[in-house]
Amino acid sequence: MRLFRGIAVPEDKVEQVITTIKVQGLVRGMGKNWQMEFRHPGDLDALFAKTDLSLVDTRPDGVQVDFGVCACGEEMGAAYYAWQHNRTVENTTPIIIEFDAPDDAVSIDGSDFLYTVFSLGQPELARPVLKHVFGNRILRYADRAWLSKE
Repeated sequence: MRLFRGIAVPEDKVEQVITTIKVQGLVRGMGKNWQMEFRHPGDLDALFAKTDLSLVDTRPDGVQVDFGVCACGEEMGAAYYAWQHNRTVENTTPIIIEFDAPDDAVSIDGSDFLYTVFSLGQPELARPVLKHVFGNRILRYADRAWLSKE
């Protein structure tokens, strides 16, 4: 899967950052807000079979936390992070990193869009958008979320 990461760095560190990324990749601890925590909730079919599914089931305590690198599915999203979100007085130089990751190593962070649509979205308006952006498989999750009161 082709992904894009938008960062901003101090102008005098551009070459060093690019070289480090080319040699080591996007590694944990490099840069502010470059990573996110991910907890796999377990057997998804078993979760769907539960009639009393709750956050306790999907975000259980004591589950190993994996760390991932935040990235966008489109270059335009990465450009926003490189040119606006991550730029500061110190980090003035935008960089967009394009890389490939195996599908089974990709997790979608729902913070920007999915969680809002699942909790506040109007299903009749949101269904076509979700289907277009994520494909038919997302509708299973959306339908279940829309039935929940949590």
